[in-house]
Amino acid sequence: MKPFRAMPTAGFLKSTLDLIFWAIVLLAPVYAALVVWGYRRVGDPGVAGVADVWFEPSPGNWALAGAGGRAAELVDGVGAVRLQRLPGPELALLLATSMARTLLWLPVLAQLRRLLGALSAGQPFVRENAGRLRRLGWTLIVVQLALAAIRVGEAGFVAARFQRSGLQLAMLLDVPVAGLFVGAVLLVAAEAFRRGAQLEEDQALTV
Repeated sequence: MKPFRAMPTAGFLKSTLDLIFWAIVLLAPVYAALVVWGYRRVGDPGVAGVADVWFEPSPGNWALAGAGGRAAELVDGVGAVRLQRLPGPELALLLATSMARTLLWLPVLAQLRRLLGALSAGQPFVRENAGRLRRLGWTLIVVQLALAAIRVGEAGFVAARFQRSGLQLAMLLDVPVAGLFVGAVLLVAAEAFRRGAQLEEDQALTV
């Protein structure tokens, strides 16, 4: 009998994450191609940037004016910015950052898939799983910091290049406390797994 009845659940979760992982890999270039196609076809790609900006007042949608024919819209007064009529280099940069917000999760999903695959095999307390948990924790922390840096960069871009009379824009720093906390918890769990694996090895030697 398997030592944990949760092993079939781990296998199901791994299969689900496999689908999500490959869906992201396959759909990301499709998204980029559709944005470029929309820009070449109508000149209005409508790239959305989730910019952490402070604005006052916030009654609803605001049209933002920018130099060089740039245009943007502050959507629904919640900090989501739709950018339009941008020069090619700026469009490419914002498209890359938009994709990066999703693609950066691929390393986290890859580490989690490996861990769930090992758990579904019925051997949770082994040294390899402790290493997988440790790598997952550090990967999550790095990804959270990278995403925070991207949000700061996008907010700085919006705050510096767009304005509206009566509207104040300022860049905000959003520290991903929850994500960093989860990463730290995973590092602690990795140490617990390492100790559990060591105890099982000692018990096997004793028997």
